[in-house]
Amino acid sequence: MSHDEIVEELARLAETTTHLKNQLDKPKSKLDNFKEYAGVVSLLLSLATGFFAVYTAFFAEPAKSRAEAQGKLHDTLAQIVTLDQEYMHEIQQGDPSANNGALESRRNILLQQAEDLASKSGIASADDQLSLGNSYMFGSRYEPALVHFKAALALTTSDPIAKANAETQLGRLELYGISGSTPQQGRQSFDDAEKLLDKVDSRQSRIALVQSISIRSLVECTVGDPVLGQRARTRAQDKLTLLSNDPAISPQLIDIYRTGLVTGFANSHCSEPLPAATPPRASGAAPSTALPSVSASPNKIELSNEMMRLLVAKDYAGFERNMTATAQAQLPESHLRYIWEQVSAVTGTYQKTLSTKTNVVNNATYYIVHAQCERALVNLALAYDGASRVTFVLLTPLSLSSKIDMEHRALRVATQFFQQDFIGTASNFDANLKAQLTVGQLQSSLMQANSALGKFDHVVGGVKDRDLDFVDVLCKFEGGNLVLRVIFDPDLKISGFVFVPHK
Repeated sequence: MSHDEIVEELARLAETTTHLKNQLDKPKSKLDNFKEYAGVVSLLLSLATGFFAVYTAFFAEPAKSRAEAQGKLHDTLAQIVTLDQEYMHEIQQGDPSANNGALESRRNILLQQAEDLASKSGIASADDQLSLGNSYMFGSRYEPALVHFKAALALTTSDPIAKANAETQLGRLELYGISGSTPQQGRQSFDDAEKLLDKVDSRQSRIALVQSISIRSLVECTVGDPVLGQRARTRAQDKLTLLSNDPAISPQLIDIYRTGLVTGFANSHCSEPLPAATPPRASGAAPSTALPSVSASPNKIELSNEMMRLLVAKDYAGFERNMTATAQAQLPESHLRYIWEQVSAVTGTYQKTLSTKTNVVNNATYYIVHAQCERALVNLALAYDGASRVTFVLLTPLSLSSKIDMEHRALRVATQFFQQDFIGTASNFDANLKAQLTVGQLQSSLMQANSALGKFDHVVGGVKDRDLDFVDVLCKFEGGNLVLRVIFDPDLKISGFVFVPHK
């Protein structure tokens, strides 16, 4: 650029600057002022609108959604409690429909729904986690119960009674060795619960303390150290005596606890049996000798085989002699006779024992005698206490059908069910299940599953249990998975059809 051109550009720049200065110094009209004011207002409104959108997206909507989820979780937990009360009422009334699977199926659908809600961050409170753990405990599903009790403990901060309740439930399961926990962990949890409750001087804390120590004493006497169990029971009795001095405490409540501390240990290592009446005998007569128990054998495999031989020989009294008092009360000799006769009518005459093996469920060992009979197989499942006395008995006739055949049958009937062919589904049921689980109830159970987990997607597959004749069919829904358990009788008719939560 030449010198003249540079001078010319500088002159033009100076002229422009002077013009701008004059414009700025010039008085503004009302219209100009309004335009500037309107621009500022517009900017402020834009900022406010943007802030509101951000607040709605990141604060208001999530808070509303969280509140709705919390309300749904509380409602679901309440429904589970209602079903449990309904089930206990039917059991107490001797209602044969109590164990037809309908209540259990509804409960498991609700339990899966509660599990899905509680797994979301910020939804479940400590009380919710404790309630969910108790629901799993009621259904004897101890490992997920342990998980939720730990979650309840982690969420509890300012409420020592709630914290102690969680510690007590943890101590109970840890002493039983659930999920690989140890007795030392269980005792520490019980210790922590007692320390927390000792610091609070209230009626509620004193009741909770009696409950906690009573649970501790029973668990120690059952699977732990009987000496520690006896000490805990004495401590619970002392606390109960103090509690009984409170005029606001119901005498009925005191009686319930006092009776439990006396009778609840009948089949534990802390039992205190009443002295048996001795019949009079002639002078010089030899004392009567009790029939020996078959538990003399320390080998529980051999003992289980002997128990099967007693059944085959129809020596029901001999079988009963090796059972704990609680097991005898649950399965008296007359009932045992009836069950074996019914099983034998299905399976035919016993021929031989094929195998005896163990199966560990929730850290409890079950001994299973697998026997060949004339028309079918039979399983005798047994569990024992520390003194080798039978605490659990299950007799199950089994089909001769193959594992693959049973899985294919289960998948076919599951497909019928999800295609809403409820009449076709029910046609596979045995007479008892047809009477208890109607077409209308089948339709209702599918509607409940859809309500809890969304629309059904597809059947993933089915796997038969190792020892028993049932197949767990994994079913995928929009909102998660459920397992449809299909239980077969020896004739491959379906005797059970129930939803269970997916692990």
